[in-house]
Amino acid sequence: MTSVLPPRVRAEPPLPVRLLTARGIFYGWAVVFASFVVAFWEMSTYNPVLTLFLLPMTKEFGWARSEFSGVVVVSTLISAAVAPAIGALIDRYGPQRALVLGTLTLALALGALAFTFSIAWFYAWYSVARIAAYSGTGIANTVVVSNWFTRRRAFALGITASAWRLSSWVLPLVLATVVAAQGWRMAWLALAGGVVLLAVPTPALLTIRRPQDVGLEPEGQPRSGHCHGGPAWALREAVRTRALWLIAVSGFCAWFTMASYNLHLMPYLLDRGFPAEIAVGALAGMGFVSMPATVLMGLLADRIGVRPTYLLAFVLAALGATFIHWLAAPWMIAAYAVCYGIAFGGFVTLQQSIWADYFGRGSLGTIRGVTLPVQLMGNAFGPFLAAVAYDLTGSYDLPFTAFILALLLGAVTMGLARRPRRPLLQPLVVSQEVA
Repeated sequence: MTSVLPPRVRAEPPLPVRLLTARGIFYGWAVVFASFVVAFWEMSTYNPVLTLFLLPMTKEFGWARSEFSGVVVVSTLISAAVAPAIGALIDRYGPQRALVLGTLTLALALGALAFTFSIAWFYAWYSVARIAAYSGTGIANTVVVSNWFTRRRAFALGITASAWRLSSWVLPLVLATVVAAQGWRMAWLALAGGVVLLAVPTPALLTIRRPQDVGLEPEGQPRSGHCHGGPAWALREAVRTRALWLIAVSGFCAWFTMASYNLHLMPYLLDRGFPAEIAVGALAGMGFVSMPATVLMGLLADRIGVRPTYLLAFVLAALGATFIHWLAAPWMIAAYAVCYGIAFGGFVTLQQSIWADYFGRGSLGTIRGVTLPVQLMGNAFGPFLAAVAYDLTGSYDLPFTAFILALLLGAVTMGLARRPRRPLLQPLVVSQEVA
């Protein structure tokens, strides 16, 4: 039986709600905008940004690449450990508090990284930053946007996810300039300042937990007594389905490769003799391509379904991985950026929308909190194992081959992950979903 909390309808909707509603604009788009701003600055803890600090920090402190990359493992494992508890708290107290508290914590941690003096300090504060972004604002964004949209959920989540792609294009270009001119410490401070100025106030002013709290319905649908977007699965029901774990494994495969390429692509290209401009351009190009892809793949998923769109993303990713592994000419870098950019955009959108699509919104934060650690294991161990392989062999040949195989495994598991159905004899609990 799904537990149901009554909507907390306010006596009078907040001013932003009244202003947009009076102009015929669904307020859910304001919620999407707030989530977009937060997601943009979450990229501060992602590998396309971290890779810019790899060479200057290892050079200054004398760290090996595996020592530096180990921060990804440690921080991600800690994030995975706390994700179930944070997901449950988001279901209980709402995503707005998680977004505000998470962005404040993120700003503090990024600022502290500017004062790094030891490997322990670096690991500690980077772990705090990743907890805030991965297990805090990341889950909260998925929950709040899913609350406001049903039929166009993948499209709305695609818009939110496009912020990651925009920032993976913009931030490396800006920060590379800052690092070259002012050093890596100033680059960390610049990230902290951006979070404080933009990512903290936007959700505080615009985010509302769910439309029913202000007398609205998802996507402006007429009020009704039944749930929207399919039945809500409780956690104890969802974990018994094969689909949940197949989706989790496919997420592991996707992030095992994506996180690794984000961190190691730039040093890989530099090791192959390409100039720094091409290496940075490859990262920026992938981000540029994946930015519209997050939205377009969301539109495609709303039209043909999440699972076939997800399969397409894995095929494109494997093709891009093949280009970069057997790199023989500059055009193959561009081909990788296009193929993997589209796939990357699809991954970040579809990994958010598929959970609500398959299991409803009633316990979405809790379900994401339990399944996110599997995905984060790929994020943690992919970059680290690639660094260890490089330190041992002086080459990326072995890990880049493993990435292609992982993408093929992800395609297989997603192909098997059909939408779960309750037993015919089990009564369907129809309720007003909350999250």
